[in-house]
Amino acid sequence: MGPPATKKKAQLQTPPIFQRRTADTARPPSLSPRIEQTEDPEPQACGPNVHAALQDVQLLFKTELSAAVAEFAKQLRDLGDRVDTLEQHSDAHALSLQDDQAQLNLHQSQLLTLENKVEDLENRSRRGNLRLRGVPETVSDLPQMAEGLLRLLLPDLPDAHLHIERMHRALGRPRNNLPRDIVMKLHHVEVRDMALQAARKLPRESLPHGMQLFADLAPTTLLKRKQMQPQCTIRTLEEGLSLLEGTRTPTSHLSRSPSASPRQGPDWTQTPKNKQQRDHSPKTQRHTRPRPESVPPAT
Repeated sequence: MGPPATKKKAQLQTPPIFQRRTADTARPPSLSPRIEQTEDPEPQACGPNVHAALQDVQLLFKTELSAAVAEFAKQLRDLGDRVDTLEQHSDAHALSLQDDQAQLNLHQSQLLTLENKVEDLENRSRRGNLRLRGVPETVSDLPQMAEGLLRLLLPDLPDAHLHIERMHRALGRPRNNLPRDIVMKLHHVEVRDMALQAARKLPRESLPHGMQLFADLAPTTLLKRKQMQPQCTIRTLEEGLSLLEGTRTPTSHLSRSPSASPRQGPDWTQTPKNKQQRDHSPKTQRHTRPRPESVPPAT
């Protein structure tokens, strides 16, 4: 019975889990293929090539980036030069426009002055004209009718001053079934002025054919007077303020009769002063320049 017990004791061994690991068995083989691939010595051999490739890529990036930056800088410089050129051209155009505007303003001022002078010359050429309105077209003997009218208005007028150079009806066809005006040219300007003053004192019914007498003025002067008519019919401060504000009704000044105004407005048939009165007027004296005194000759 003794030997079998000894054999049983000899079969007892230490389990592998409790055995001491040696250098060879310190790390058991892995069952994962990826771990085995990472432990493969081949990637260690390819490390220098990858590093060189990375350096080449980095150098390529630096070169391309430097070239791109240089190209962008060149484009920016070109764009800046173009902007500077455009600014210079814009400044030149602005100065040119300012000069053109100044010249335009000067030409407009000269044109306005020229128009005023032409209007004044036209009125001066018409200063002896008398316009008769309301004479029927059936009246054919115009000189006899005009002579009778002047005799009626100026009974004390000498025959030497009763001189009519010419007279005719206005050009064009009658409008709105109304007779055309008659333009009469008098040789003496003062006769026209006296006739207008006498016609304002007489009622319209006392004149032949119920005619009206006006001074023959330039169309531009008549238009200016028509535009000034609302301002000349203002009687109160409220009307003036409302006219300035643009709130005045257009018919408010038309519904008023001239006799209702305590102060009569200017009459459009009023003629300018005669030559003698204009010479002594303050306006003429203000614009007249004194003649320079004669300088004695040097001895």
